[in-house]
Amino acid sequence: MSKTIIIGGSAAGAAVAARLRRLDEHREITIYEKGPDVSYASCGLPYFVGGVLPSRQSLVVTPVKAFVGKYNVNVKTLHEVTAVSTENKTVTVKRLADNTVITDTYDSLVIATGASPFVPESIQGTSLPQVKTLRTIEDAEKIRQAVTTGNIKSVVIAGGGFIGVELAENLAHAGVGVTLVELKPEVLGIMDQEFGRLMTNELTRNGVDVRTGLGIKGFSTANEEDGEVLSVELSDGTEIKAGLAVMALGVKPNTAIVRGNGIELDSRGFIKVNQVFETSVRNVYAAGDNVTVNHLVTGNSVSSTLAGPAARGARIIANTIAGVDGASDFPGTSGSGIVKAFNLQAGITGFGEEYLSGTGLVKDRDYFTAFVSQKSHVAWFPGAGFLFIKGIFDKQNGRILGVEAVGSSSVDKIIDVASALILKKGTFQDLTDLDLSYAPQFNAPKSPLNMLGFTAENIFLGLENQVGVAEYLKIAEGRDKNPEADDGYYLLDVREPSEVTALRLPHFINIPLGTLRDNLGEIPKDKLVLITCAVGVRAWNAARILAGNGYRTTVLSGGSSMYSLYVK
Repeated sequence: MSKTIIIGGSAAGAAVAARLRRLDEHREITIYEKGPDVSYASCGLPYFVGGVLPSRQSLVVTPVKAFVGKYNVNVKTLHEVTAVSTENKTVTVKRLADNTVITDTYDSLVIATGASPFVPESIQGTSLPQVKTLRTIEDAEKIRQAVTTGNIKSVVIAGGGFIGVELAENLAHAGVGVTLVELKPEVLGIMDQEFGRLMTNELTRNGVDVRTGLGIKGFSTANEEDGEVLSVELSDGTEIKAGLAVMALGVKPNTAIVRGNGIELDSRGFIKVNQVFETSVRNVYAAGDNVTVNHLVTGNSVSSTLAGPAARGARIIANTIAGVDGASDFPGTSGSGIVKAFNLQAGITGFGEEYLSGTGLVKDRDYFTAFVSQKSHVAWFPGAGFLFIKGIFDKQNGRILGVEAVGSSSVDKIIDVASALILKKGTFQDLTDLDLSYAPQFNAPKSPLNMLGFTAENIFLGLENQVGVAEYLKIAEGRDKNPEADDGYYLLDVREPSEVTALRLPHFINIPLGTLRDNLGEIPKDKLVLITCAVGVRAWNAARILAGNGYRTTVLSGGSSMYSLYVK
């Protein structure tokens, strides 16, 4: 009888065991898990802290007893694998209840050890009991208990990624004062800054004190009238008083036990695997937060600490171990992710523009971007939410390199469809050709992704240009500092006067679209005309009118609707 040992019982490990049992009824399968649970939903931890999920059991997908009954798997919780010998095909295991050490043998081994919170050694005081991390159910229980006792009135979160943002929202809903500290200029550093800015502003509007462009220098405690208080020193010397701090600065792979076994790791310690998640050692596999996988856009190996690739990797490992013929390999990841905080959703698939430019690619030489402001469904039907979508495309062939979206609803739909197109090496032309379902409460005849494709096609063909809000604000700032300087722009707002009265964009001159042809003489032809409206449609129409009359034009991405959320 063949024997498979799985180290780690969370998402990837439990999924391998379940699939492998379905494929092989007689194989001996053992899971060693150092925690008390297998098959739990770590992505729900912030919601457990905030009380959205009422109990610990809400996070446990399948309790151990039920898992054993369903799949006839030897589940050894509170057992820590301390060493692996790929030469002898053995693992050394410590039973945490009494520190008994045993050695077990395998025919195939699955390393699903996941990752641990990254806590920089340069930050002082991280060992203080008031400084927490959020990676396990036990971590979440400690934070939740501290908050629900009523003793903790304020929390500092270090890190503005997905987990930090979700935790900030949940703690704020629980009535806790939250300060979120992020080293990058905006939260959600995986996305471009204009989208991170929208989430930063959304958090601020809902009472979260967001400190961007700052790091954590250290933690200390002091006795005050209300008891012991945590002091958080930021990189600019500012000190914040809090009852608790949570480190959410990313993760590092749990791969120390496999070092020196011939298993190839990258420079950060992540395990390198092939398209069936086999390591450099035969019959040794790995999946989850501890591996690197191929990225569909660049072809480079990347770490992917997301549940989707872990789950699919687990299935492929089980297929391979069981010898299933014709099963698919892993093509790669598009890195799709989504997050919600308060009334705003944000998602990305592929890469953002800032990441690509950081690799040496140059805008308008190697790639171009297109931006649209849309509604989640037709505007005339009640409940339409707003959507801002940005696409990044290969300059030569139009291939989709990335899509980002922020909005009040339907962001998941945008990211999921775009991810499917990235998988198939789709282009902006494929966006224009999408035949998506339509009813007024769900979509529009020309869907938001169709509109992104149409806009990208216009830009690719040289019919349209766009300027982002950040670039416009630099123009406005330059005019504020030096009104007499010639920046080469004429700023034209084609909204109706009532719209301009409600929200005026500095330095724009208002000529409504309906009167534009009658007022062409007011617009100088030696300037680049930057045009805005509410979302971009009227600005595009104005651009075509002006282009037909010999003007050079560009459009403000997202118009006044993007501006209003960006600056507030």
